[in-house]
Order: sequence, then C-alpha cells, then structure tokens
Amino acid sequence: MEFFAQSGIFWAFMGACFASVMGAIASSLGSGSTGQAATGLATERPELGMKAIILEALPGSQVIYGFVALFFVVYVVMPKYEALTVMQGLQVFIACLPVGISGLFSGIFQGRVLVGAMNMLAKDEGSFANAMIMGAIVETVAILGLLGTILMLLKV
Repeated sequence: MEFFAQSGIFWAFMGACFASVMGAIASSLGSGSTGQAATGLATERPELGMKAIILEALPGSQVIYGFVALFFVVYVVMPKYEALTVMQGLQVFIACLPVGISGLFSGIFQGRVLVGAMNMLAKDEGSFANAMIMGAIVETVAILGLLGTILMLLKV
C-alpha cells in the first residue's frame, strides 16, 4: 500500500478516474430523473416524445466532460514524463477535481431543471426553446469545470 501513496502515477490515475466516475454518476442521475419525466410526457402527449428525448439527453454530457479529462490525463499529461513524481501526481489529481465536482452537481441539478421543463412543455408546446435554454444554463457550470481542469493540467 505504501507504493500507491508514493506513486505519482497512482495519484494521476485517481484524478482521471474521479473525473470520469463523477461525470458518469451525474449523467446517470440527471438523465434518469429527466427520463422518468419524459416517459410521463410522452405517454400523455405522444407528439412531444422527440422533444422529451432531446431534453433527456442534455445531462448525458457530463460523462463526456469526465471522459475528456481522463483522456487528457492519460494521453496528454502522462506522456510528457518518464515517471511522475508524487507531487506531479497530486497536481493531476487536484486538477481533475473541478470537472468531477462541477460535473456531479450540474448533472444532478440539470436533471431537476429539465424535469420542471418537461412539465412546462406539457402545458405549452411552444416552450421547448425556453426549456433548452434553462438546461443549457446549468450546463455552463460543467463546461467551466472542464475548462478549469484542462487549464490546470496544462501546467503540470
């Protein structure tokens, strides 16, 4: 166990995994809650089924951001070094926190916003653009988290 605590590669992989797993959890929770609302909407108003599916897909982007961070660590940062020091590994781990944490919370809350948007869409079919914008506003948090992670990883 001592090897892992003193290995930079271990900490770098922990950061990459954290970013990826948090994005996956966020996407599954956000898309899951939105999907439940979408099935109800599509049952009552079948003509809105495709719009509901589009809204349900929005929280799925957080897993993509986490994967981008993982890819960036493994294929951009790690090849720069023959061996990562513990300090460099911890820097990578810390750099992955913004995308993981912002992705987790934005995915969950984006799902909640889009559940409300489904209710709005059920009452007014013309509110689809507003529903998309409401979901996209929450998405901004995850995008900025990814940007922060990439900027910090470039400095490791």
